[in-house]
Amino acid sequence: MTAPHPPTGDPATAPARAGVIRPRRGLPGSRAAVGGLLVVLAALGTWFLAGGADEPPRRRYVAAATDLAPGHRLAADDLTVVELDLPPDQQGHAFTHPDEVVGAAVLGPIRAGELIQTGVVTAAVDGPDAQFSFEVERAWAVGGSVEVGDRIDVYASTGDGAERVLTNVTVHAVGDPAGGLGDAGRQTITVGGPDADSLGRAVAAARGSELTVVRVTDARGADEPPRAAEPAAGEDGGR
Repeated sequence: MTAPHPPTGDPATAPARAGVIRPRRGLPGSRAAVGGLLVVLAALGTWFLAGGADEPPRRRYVAAATDLAPGHRLAADDLTVVELDLPPDQQGHAFTHPDEVVGAAVLGPIRAGELIQTGVVTAAVDGPDAQFSFEVERAWAVGGSVEVGDRIDVYASTGDGAERVLTNVTVHAVGDPAGGLGDAGRQTITVGGPDADSLGRAVAAARGSELTVVRVTDARGADEPPRAAEPAAGEDGGR
């Protein structure tokens, strides 16, 4: 009696035996689906950013057209406009039109191409601005601590006391006077904004009197005279 031969050929192509259940290929699991979605989103984000980088800046800001020195009063020719996108927290410190800063004084050195920002210029002043320089003892100029951008009053010593000759003017420059070691205790201060009458008094005082500088620390606007002190409660204002 001849023994039966085992089946030959590829089992995958052989007819399925009765009673044998072959498993079907299932759908991707939830983790695989989420992973695929994340890959697609990442690809879309990369494409969006790459496309946005090709777009031109949407805003324009004022920049220096040339190198600017401290104390310089800004004119239209000193300024240019550049297209730039700034973060929201920096937009409030920049200017979008040259008219906003024409007439302002530069507080620190600004190189050509740098943005004009609120911290490096004073408030703009309309109209022509006269400048006046004078020498003063450092000890009588707030201990030599006056800086560009400060607002000051200037007093001249007289036989009867002191007279205020400049009121609430803005400091444009502070430097050492030309001279030798004998001038180490003095400094030259340049201010801007005095009217013609104040300028005349200041010139006369600088030629013949010792000057004292007082830094303005109240809330006055530029070139506004000092405010009268209000009488204390219960004090007779008519005395």
